[in-house]
Amino acid sequence: MARGSGAPTFLSSECSTLTSVKQEPSLFDFLSEDCSGDDAIHDPGSSQSETEAVELSYDIALVEIRRSKRRKKSSSAHRENGKIIISVPWRMSKAEIAETVDELLVRLQKVERHKVDPEALYARAQLLVDQFLDSDVLGNHAVPVTIRWVTNQNTRWGSCTPATGTIRLSHRLRSMPQYVQDAVLLHELIHLIVIHHNDEFHAYMNRYPELVRAQAFLSGYALARYEQ
Repeated sequence: MARGSGAPTFLSSECSTLTSVKQEPSLFDFLSEDCSGDDAIHDPGSSQSETEAVELSYDIALVEIRRSKRRKKSSSAHRENGKIIISVPWRMSKAEIAETVDELLVRLQKVERHKVDPEALYARAQLLVDQFLDSDVLGNHAVPVTIRWVTNQNTRWGSCTPATGTIRLSHRLRSMPQYVQDAVLLHELIHLIVIHHNDEFHAYMNRYPELVRAQAFLSGYALARYEQ
C-alpha cells in the first residue's frame, strides 16, 4: 500500500495550474481539441462550413458525405440525427472518398464499442484505489460507483459526479498507454472524496509514480493537435 507524506514540488511551469486550489482545472480535466458530434472520429481539420452534401446508402446506416472547402487533408465521421456524417476535403476524388468512408466507418464502429467494458474499468480502478488511496473509495462510497468510457466527452479527458458515483473517461484515452489511462482514472477516483484541486487532492495525486510522465504525454498530445 503506497503512502505519501505530502505533495512534492516537481511540476513544471506549464503544469503549474495543478497546484492551484479549486478554481483551476487540472491537466487531466481538459483536452485541447474540437470535435463535431457525439461520436466524432477524425484527423484534425477545419470547420465543416461551406460544404456540399451527397447521400449514399450503406448496409449499416444512411451515410451522408459532405465535401468541405475548408478541409485540405483531413476527414471525419460522426453520428447526427440518425445518419453517419462523413466530412471530406472538397477536391477528394470519388475513389478516395470511397476508401475514406470505408476506413472511417470501421473506426467509428470500434470507437462505439469502447462504450462498454465497465467491469474491466472497475477492476483497474480497484487496483489504483488499493495502491494509492487510504481507504476503499469504491466500496465505501455513499452510492454505487460506475465507471465507463464515453464518446461524447469532447473537451474533457475525464469527469466525475460524486453525488451519483459516476466516472466518465474519454474514449480517446483507449489508444494511449496504460500509465496515462491510470493517471486520469486515479484523478477521477480522488474526486469521489476530494472535490477541489486543493492540497489534499494533490497529496493523493502525487503518490502516483508516473504522474509527470503522464502529464508530459497529454501535454504533447494537446500541443500536436493544436499545431496541426
